[in-house]
Amino acid sequence: MTSADFDPGLPTHVSELIGSCVRFVHSSLGLELDFSHETLPLLDHYMVGARAELEARPEALPLVAQSLGAYFGQVLAVEFSGFWRASQPDAHTWMLCMQPVFLAVNPVGVAYDVLTRGGRHDGPSPALRVAREDEAFVADRLRALPEENEEDYYGFSTRFDGIAAVVEALRGQMIDGGQEDVTFESADYAEVFELG
Repeated sequence: MTSADFDPGLPTHVSELIGSCVRFVHSSLGLELDFSHETLPLLDHYMVGARAELEARPEALPLVAQSLGAYFGQVLAVEFSGFWRASQPDAHTWMLCMQPVFLAVNPVGVAYDVLTRGGRHDGPSPALRVAREDEAFVADRLRALPEENEEDYYGFSTRFDGIAAVVEALRGQMIDGGQEDVTFESADYAEVFELG
């Protein structure tokens, strides 16, 4: 399955990066990524080797981070009914936005953070973006998660689990507030984050 077969509505530059990630992992591990969160341990395994290669070739970091981040973002899109806001080629402007809850993240930022183990980089921020009134609630939920060792924390599987916990908490809050039928669209994110 190619990324174009998977979601033909993806922006071309994101689709191409996803395809690169799928090829990288297949070439290295001989295994196919299928856009399910169960494949994230494969991505983590590939990432360990990629980190070692990046020590010798740091100039490859943008391509590797964008490719792995695009795949990670598409996994989030599948799992949490998300959509991409990525009309520009500049990955700093990209967001993967969830429809069932008001939560966005730049998956390429997550990839930079994971690949560099939280070190300095020129990539986008990995921070979760929520409505201002939910910031403290989300911070509390993340603090309540079990602590991970450093090796696990800087992995896509662990980041997925953290995002899943936040989605669940936000969704529960919406249901408790009688907003179970509310979904969020691109215009909602554009308005709150003042996006063009």
